[in-house]
Amino acid sequence: MRRLRSFALLFLIVLGCATTPPVQYPTPAYTLSLRAIERQQRGGARQQFQPASANTFEDDYIKIVWKPQITELDFTLTNKTGVSQRVLWDDASFVAVDGKTDRIMHQGVKFADRSGSMPPTLIVHGATLDDLIAPVSNVYWREGFGTYDRGGWQSRPLVSRTPASAAGVPGATGPTGAIKALLPVETSGTVREYLFDFAIVETVAAPASPTSAAEPIKIVRHREEVERCQLLGEIAAYPPYIWPGDDFRQLRSKAAPLGADTVLVPGYRIGTVQGFAYRCKSK
Repeated sequence: MRRLRSFALLFLIVLGCATTPPVQYPTPAYTLSLRAIERQQRGGARQQFQPASANTFEDDYIKIVWKPQITELDFTLTNKTGVSQRVLWDDASFVAVDGKTDRIMHQGVKFADRSGSMPPTLIVHGATLDDLIAPVSNVYWREGFGTYDRGGWQSRPLVSRTPASAAGVPGATGPTGAIKALLPVETSGTVREYLFDFAIVETVAAPASPTSAAEPIKIVRHREEVERCQLLGEIAAYPPYIWPGDDFRQLRSKAAPLGADTVLVPGYRIGTVQGFAYRCKSK
């Protein structure tokens, strides 16, 4: 009888720990916005430009539309000239928030080969290139958690620290720094280096009230389901998990303060579970 009572007491303690909702603190969400462009022909003077529109730059030679993501800077580059152009990847670079310069990798380069030489990409006149820039120092190998999760290559966020200027201030917004990307483009033997300056704007959301049962935060598994949604931030759930579904409960509790209504979980649900918080419905 004593053993039964002890087991019942232990069960109630575990149940209480599992069902008590975690304390929700303000969580920072970031957006990247192109704010300035510098163009320099090698051997020539620097010229300053402003974006033509949101995250878009255009001159007589190229048009580029940026689509910043958490771990990379996606872009679409159009060759506006009447001749072929080349993107010189080995001369491109990334400048982090702390001002440190890093080598970059682009689409199609294996993570394991990120330190090797990257041949230029040719863009025929009038054609476009869909590609990305990611700093190589952010790439790391994640250890697995057993037979069903052998680990794999992953990339850290472009912005990973919380600025002291806005930390802990519910609803505060403002510029918190910048990152830069240098993209050299060669046209008929002339190399023009484009330096793109992205402002980092942080929004600290106040703790939100628990999501109602009628509108729970949706969990999706495929990136196509959030293509038209606004990315709010990267979140993660950590073991130990007491009950099945505790990983999703953790992710929902961390997504709620961001104002998210959807969480993308693209990988394994073993060990640390990575998620991305999105807002898909307009307020």
